[in-house]
Amino acid sequence: MSFAVLELWSTGRLRMSVHATFPLAEAARAHPTLEGRENLGRVVLTVEAET
Repeated sequence: MSFAVLELWSTGRLRMSVHATFPLAEAARAHPTLEGRENLGRVVLTVEAET
């Protein structure tokens, strides 16, 4: 990432659009969304902290 992009991000002038989030354990559920090109933003896999 360039310095200019980081500066835009840090000032809030650049935002990321998140279409959906899935737990890492359910990554297979995310694939149809990506393969079907249904997403208009990022598809994020989340990792839960171990207890």
